[in-house]
Amino acid sequence: FKIRGEEPARLSSNNDLIVSVYQNNSQNNRINVPARATIIFQVSVSVPVGTPVNHWGGMEVKAINDACPDGTISALLKLFVTDPSEE
Repeated sequence: FKIRGEEPARLSSNNDLIVSVYQNNSQNNRINVPARATIIFQVSVSVPVGTPVNHWGGMEVKAINDACPDGTISALLKLFVTDPSEE
């Protein structure tokens, strides 16, 4: 499977999200899943300096099957950008 993150236009006009995918604490945008297996992976999302704060955004994460594109699975991640000066 390839992991790809895309921002749905309906949630955010900010196209500058910084996305990393991790499996077993190692960054990897390509993950292999054996038949009938389950894996755990993490998607880390950050925003560049200057991004408007105190607003919601989102992105769609897709797992795309190389052998069968119809086997794509997706999840919508909702993001809230906090004001770092208020933390």
